Amino acid sequence: MDTANTANARSDFNAVVAGYRTPGGDVYVEEAVHKRSTWEEACRTLIRMAFQHRPKRIGVEVSSRENFAVVYGRVFADEIAYYRDLHKEDPPVIPEPDLLVPQRGASKEQRVDQIFGSAYRTAHVVIKRSLTDLLQEMAAFPRGRYDDLVDAVTSMLFLASPARSGLSLYQHATRGEPIRRFNFIDFLLDRTRTAGYRYGDRFAHYPHPTT
Repeated sequence: MDTANTANARSDFNAVVAGYRTPGGDVYVEEAVHKRSTWEEACRTLIRMAFQHRPKRIGVEVSSRENFAVVYGRVFADEIAYYRDLHKEDPPVIPEPDLLVPQRGASKEQRVDQIFGSAYRTAHVVIKRSLTDLLQEMAAFPRGRYDDLVDAVTSMLFLASPARSGLSLYQHATRGEPIRRFNFIDFLLDRTRTAGYRYGDRFAHYPHPTT
């Protein structure tokens, strides 16, 4: 999840994505939600998506860990009570979110190259063709008006990376590194990377997802 700069204003976008990594290292982006909302509303979306997808990890890019943790904790308690009332049972157990704080001085282009670019060069990253908002942001990056979904997917790929060491890669390793010009257009033109699949379908050139 990529959070807006302010907690209470609906003038900013929050973005939430869901995906999974296969044992072979391929990453599939299954769902992407992008809308103007408060942190509280975005946390509600995140938690409900987590109840549905039951992820092993949750990552949230934030500007302030302390402020976000307070909002998330309050909404999480409300959502537990709502789920129990609606379904008459306890909700699925979901992990506490890893709160990711980007390193000051490192550009978004550097983070995208280091994390998304690395995943693209070493594994298959597959995005549903129906996730048009995400694909449009990629096509316009870094000069597009919005890049919240790009940030959210980058955070997801970071958490899914087997080479990740704690949170240090996201927080520190990009400072001062050159931009290696990872180009989303190359990714988008590779048609095998955007597939019109349904969860559980087989599709060309990729093994059947198992996780």
